[in-house]
Amino acid sequence: MIIKEDIVNNNFDISNYNYKLLNKDIVFFDIETTGFSRVKSYIYLIGYMYYESNNWHLKQLLIENLLEEHHLLQTFSNDIINKKTLVHFNGDNFDIPFITSKYSQYNLQNQLPYGSIDLYKIVKPFKRFLSIDNCKLKTIEKSIGFNRQDTYNGGELIEQFFFYLKNNDYKLKNNLLLHNQEDITSLLEIFKLSNFLNSIDNFNKLENISIETKIEPFENICVEIDLPFKDTYSINYKVKDLSFSFFENHLQIKFPYTHSTLYYFFENYKDYYYIKDMDEAIHKSVGQFYTSHKKTKASASNCYIKKEDDYINSYTTNLNIKNFVENYKSKENFYLLEEIISNENLINTFIKRLVSLISGFK
Repeated sequence: MIIKEDIVNNNFDISNYNYKLLNKDIVFFDIETTGFSRVKSYIYLIGYMYYESNNWHLKQLLIENLLEEHHLLQTFSNDIINKKTLVHFNGDNFDIPFITSKYSQYNLQNQLPYGSIDLYKIVKPFKRFLSIDNCKLKTIEKSIGFNRQDTYNGGELIEQFFFYLKNNDYKLKNNLLLHNQEDITSLLEIFKLSNFLNSIDNFNKLENISIETKIEPFENICVEIDLPFKDTYSINYKVKDLSFSFFENHLQIKFPYTHSTLYYFFENYKDYYYIKDMDEAIHKSVGQFYTSHKKTKASASNCYIKKEDDYINSYTTNLNIKNFVENYKSKENFYLLEEIISNENLINTFIKRLVSLISGFK
């Protein structure tokens, strides 16, 4: 079995991105297999990066005959026995179940850490935000500017591995190792991206953020935000009538407001009268003073007040304020613009929730 180990010159400190994690507890890893079957296929290469003696070490185990799979698994287990968290790409679905099955086949103790960070699961909800067609590893790498030297896909490398077993061609060996090495090193960059995406998802929980809001000509609201993120990416994202522009440590959001007459519906319509001359509902405590021919018992569909004013879409931010609609059956809610922008706490909450919803916008 070939064991290749290199020191990676990288100042990456995972605690800068997640205070709960320490370099010494983490293993970035990826496996290469001869197929998808956990019974019939083999793990022919495991690559993993771990922190030791103030350096990140990249270690690769490549078998030179199929009987060495047991030795590969045992060596990997011995090296990670004190680690707490695995970082991987789609490993929850493939790598971890595959290795676990192999441990069972060889009656080896499962030494995999209980902690698991699957970067695929973090990135996937943001596919549209990242403007990528799919969530394959190479597609994500390209979107963040990670340049690979390796040009082969997994299927091609399986064929090269079996050729390597027959003729020991060093070029084939280097192809196998390079592909796996770049799979591992790209995980560092995708981890940074995942931290950025997690920060967006949890934006409503951030504190002490500078948010500046201004009303622009042509009925637009422009919001400028200084971001407290460790890493940011230049991303322009448009959904519905919203636009998000991330650049350096800054975020600009633009969305429209509209001048219209909208309706606010009361939930407890049985406590209201509908006044036809006003085309509005009033509470019975007031309506008792109206003559009977001017009032009728309100129904769910006419128990409202109406207001002509400037409004912004709520974008499902669910603020605890009045939600106005275009009609009784409308599912789209609006807030009074003045109510939002005149209250610093409200506008900050609205914007934070808006950013946090990025991964959920369709």
